[in-house]
Amino acid sequence: MVRFSADRPAVASTRIAMCLLWAIVLSVPAGCGKPPRGGRSAGPAAPKGPTAKQTRVVAHGDLLTPRKPIRFKNQDLAVGYIGSEACAKCHEDQHRSFLETPHSRALEHVRSDDPGDVALRHEVSRRSYEVKLTGADMRHSEQLDEPGPSPEGAAPLRQELEVKYAIGSGNHSRSYLCNLDGFLVESPLTWYASTQSWRMSPGYDRPDHASFQRVVDAGCLFCHAGRVDDEQGRYHPRIHEMSIGCESCHGPGEAHQRYHESTQHPLGTPDDTIVHLGRLTRREAESVCSGCHLRGDAGVTLQGRGLTDFRPGMLIEDHRVDYVRDVADTEMTVVGHVEQMRRSRCYTQTETLTCTSCHDPHFRPRKEDRETYFRNKCVACHTSDDDCGLEKAQRLQQSATDNCMQCHMPTGDTDIPHFAFTHHRIGIHDPEAKQQQEQHPPEVTAALRPIHKVDHLPQVEQDRCQGLAHLEMIGKSRSQVEQDRHTALALQLLTKAHRQGAGDALVEAALARLAWAAEDMVEAAKRARAALAQDPENTDALFVLADCQLLGQQWTEAERLFRQLTTLRRLPDDWLRLGEAVLSQGNAAEAIQLMRKGVEMNPFRPDLYLQFLTAAQLANDLDSARWAVERLERLKRASQREADDK
Repeated sequence: MVRFSADRPAVASTRIAMCLLWAIVLSVPAGCGKPPRGGRSAGPAAPKGPTAKQTRVVAHGDLLTPRKPIRFKNQDLAVGYIGSEACAKCHEDQHRSFLETPHSRALEHVRSDDPGDVALRHEVSRRSYEVKLTGADMRHSEQLDEPGPSPEGAAPLRQELEVKYAIGSGNHSRSYLCNLDGFLVESPLTWYASTQSWRMSPGYDRPDHASFQRVVDAGCLFCHAGRVDDEQGRYHPRIHEMSIGCESCHGPGEAHQRYHESTQHPLGTPDDTIVHLGRLTRREAESVCSGCHLRGDAGVTLQGRGLTDFRPGMLIEDHRVDYVRDVADTEMTVVGHVEQMRRSRCYTQTETLTCTSCHDPHFRPRKEDRETYFRNKCVACHTSDDDCGLEKAQRLQQSATDNCMQCHMPTGDTDIPHFAFTHHRIGIHDPEAKQQQEQHPPEVTAALRPIHKVDHLPQVEQDRCQGLAHLEMIGKSRSQVEQDRHTALALQLLTKAHRQGAGDALVEAALARLAWAAEDMVEAAKRARAALAQDPENTDALFVLADCQLLGQQWTEAERLFRQLTTLRRLPDDWLRLGEAVLSQGNAAEAIQLMRKGVEMNPFRPDLYLQFLTAAQLANDLDSARWAVERLERLKRASQREADDK
């Protein structure tokens, strides 16, 4: 609930009217559109990964993990990118075959042959959705399902947005991004190839889903676009190339282009101006794929490293540490292919098996040829029938084409509904054992383990990374007990790392967030200021400091900080708090306007209307109060209908 000065004058008749309105409002079901968990609503979101600006300003350079010497000239961060079209001028055949691969269609503008018009109802959230496609213009809409017609003269609780980008090649799915107030937001709808239908996007099949509020930042796009940076801010990513193209795997091409344009390259001599995967060690080559295909439950970039600092030929563990819950892997994660491969005996008992042993980034076999294509990869090493534990007659009973993958790399469900992927642990998969694990899942604890070895990192960096990983897991916890444990471990490890000199912007902002959650506003403000001194656009630190100023009745400074915050991210709660700061300075009309903008960002959250109603009461704005009550009543009726249906 919003906090206002108790001594603000109000007209007596308005207060009486407001009391009548409150009598209606207080009966709104508490479970309808609940605010985030925690003692204070809408706190800083757990970081999804640092930006270049957050990590390049470092307080203690002597604690940094040293960079390894570069082997290729284009690993130097000063070398620029030229784009795949420039590469194609000389490498026509490679580029032509690359266009047949899913990577070439990772991110696209909407096409006229995208999945077309549909209308569907999501029972769980009591909302209906429509997709309309006219040529290459696509629009997605969302509307509350109300029992009976809307009140006379009242507009439906509805949002309709124009789609700007499609994510995914369509082999498995296509999700969609909309442009809203200068931010990219994810649509609640995704097209799934397995069912040839529209369904809710991953993470949206729940009553209190994010609607059109899931803002896509530079870290989200990093694996879905060829090249993106965050130089204009984390939530205002610049997309330089949509397809995951040549330079994603070979590194920037500026030095290579300049070298070949200026000299005659001697035949038979290696070219060190561009990364060639065949000249990399296995770990280096896998790091190219691992940037996206090895993501755990939490990921942390090392101190002093930025989002765009990794270059092909470098080791991923010298830039980022990924963590997973330390429990048995009972479900296949989409981005866990590399870790699964590394658990295979085929991998551990050879020095050569790696991603490109089976996958050629420049070639994709036709659908009708894939089974034979990949079987040939297996029998290139397993040349004898005796290499399989089953007699050929038994194998043919299970697979008429003697398909190795059917038993040793089966297709299975993933952690994303409607998705099925090939399991990349090559081995014997026991369906009964898997079923037993699913029926009796291991106890979920707060223990995290790094996927890569981290013993090459200084101890202070290990503590820093693990502490930030626990902080990220707070928002992903499956129970209050797990959340409390992650909170305690994050505070313990980050405090230890900070005392030993790890005082970069991410650590300061994390400690600010933890102090804010514990309602230690003096410490929270101190840490937030330390973070902002290094990164003036750190949104976590900005929120904490702004809210501390609001609680301390420093209205002018709170207003300044919240205004800055609303330009950097898109959260309705920021606008509500900005309105509170403005209202507390006596500007009621502007405050109501600002707060209404926040409410309309997500018209399905009752808690936002309740905050707005409080402001309208204090501003003596009866019309705005009636508007909020009318919306709350409609949300209440929709919620009651769901209860009656049950």
